[in-house]
Amino acid sequence: MFMEGLLSPVHTSAGAIRRTLILGIFLLLAGVSATPAQPWVTSQGVNSPYQGPRYLSGYGFSDLPDATERRQAAQNDALAAISRQVRVRITSAEDIRTVDDGQHSRSRYTNTIQTATDLTISGARYEVVEQRGGTHVLAWIAQADLRRQFAVDAEDSRSRLEAAMDSFDDAITRGDMEAAERALTRADSALSALHDAVTIIRALDTAAEAPPGGAVDAVTMERLLVERRDRLQRFQPATPQQAADLLARNLISVLRESGGQGVAPGARGGRGTQVVPLLYQDADFSSSFGARMAGLVSSSLGRVSHPADTTMLDTVVIRGSYWPSEDSVEIHLAARQIATGRVIAAAHTTIPATSVDTATLRPANADIALAGAQALLNDQIVSGGLELSVWTDKGRNETSLVFEEGEVIQFYFRVNQPAFLQLSYVLASGDTVLLEEQFYIGIDRVNRVVALPYRFQVVPPFGVERLIVTAHTTEPPPPDVIPRQISGQWYDVFRTPGDAVVRTRGLVREPAPGGGGGTAGETRVGEAHVSITTVARIR
Repeated sequence: MFMEGLLSPVHTSAGAIRRTLILGIFLLLAGVSATPAQPWVTSQGVNSPYQGPRYLSGYGFSDLPDATERRQAAQNDALAAISRQVRVRITSAEDIRTVDDGQHSRSRYTNTIQTATDLTISGARYEVVEQRGGTHVLAWIAQADLRRQFAVDAEDSRSRLEAAMDSFDDAITRGDMEAAERALTRADSALSALHDAVTIIRALDTAAEAPPGGAVDAVTMERLLVERRDRLQRFQPATPQQAADLLARNLISVLRESGGQGVAPGARGGRGTQVVPLLYQDADFSSSFGARMAGLVSSSLGRVSHPADTTMLDTVVIRGSYWPSEDSVEIHLAARQIATGRVIAAAHTTIPATSVDTATLRPANADIALAGAQALLNDQIVSGGLELSVWTDKGRNETSLVFEEGEVIQFYFRVNQPAFLQLSYVLASGDTVLLEEQFYIGIDRVNRVVALPYRFQVVPPFGVERLIVTAHTTEPPPPDVIPRQISGQWYDVFRTPGDAVVRTRGLVREPAPGGGGGTAGETRVGEAHVSITTVARIR
């Protein structure tokens, strides 16, 4: 009787079961459609759950047709956003510059900025959201994990440096100058890598504690290396061409001795080694001499390398700087693995100042350009919630852009949300002029390449020029400019380059209506610069 009472409702409620199933499916579908979007998606990574001081995070987006390529492109954008944060931390950490052992240390600092620019973050984790044909990616990594990676690099670099200096001492004892030269070149490469690791660790170290392989060790080893150079009384090239040949031989030697460790898996030859115009000291611009030396080194690499070196050379980019003085010009080069941005070979040499046309060493407006760059560096925006990229048809600022007389310059932009761009341009004369007060990029062009609707042609006077772009999600404040005539043309002119950004950096986010951490009512800002060096035709 009990079992019959239990089973009888089953036989009499089949319709109710069907209604219940239909209702459940409806509720399930309704629940899916009503699921709120991830906050980091709607805010383009601003409302990331992985924020400082424990984490670094970056946002990326792509709408490429192919799903695999789309996800990879979004991941690359997210990792690039993290790399930019590391670079800004380094350029903003003034204490890094206090440990200075002359031009060598300053050139190491310049190399480290370039390394941070090219840096590919490994060990990052991802959140991925596919939405309406687009892929949103949030990448994050614990700062402690990133510091540990570079601590391992620092220890490995120190060991290689000590071994190379021991080899140098043995070679000197035997009277083998060629072996001593090779040992010093290996030591130079290891020291560049050590300095990179130490500087990046310091920038990441929120506790400001001296990390393993600290700056003191790096400076001490720098001095030991300088002492060994003095003992060697190494060959000093007499001309830029001889310097290029020596630098190329030394770089090739170190790359070969590395046993191909700098070659990325699956790399193929045929692209040719990219040698970027050399930077003037630790500035972000080059010169006629910097561009000429890059061309000479590229040609020398082609002459001194063997066919077997092609794949190895195709996987590196060579950057450097030069440091003129009254009597000489010191040249530093570093070969970086394209896949990671890490230094795998370095070399340096010196040529007599009399072997170079001194007018080509330094842009005519170098002092003005350096002062302007420093004004822009102060209080720079680390993250205003608006991602802005600016580049030219020859690449980005980090590639030491050099344009010759008669060439045409085209600027491109990309933003991660609708924005008003205010464009200012620093002429070679030092005047900062307003190009566009409100260049609007709408929702239809977000995360797409947008070209400035007009181009520039390189004409005298030559020197360093700079495009300053400030981006705003709401209409920007009116610029503080005055009308003035320059070379027969009327412009709206800022008093200084810093005035072109001061109002942007003074913006404060307005609280969202009703609170709750939303994004409505917020003013987001972004800032980017690209510097170019204009020169007479390079013969």
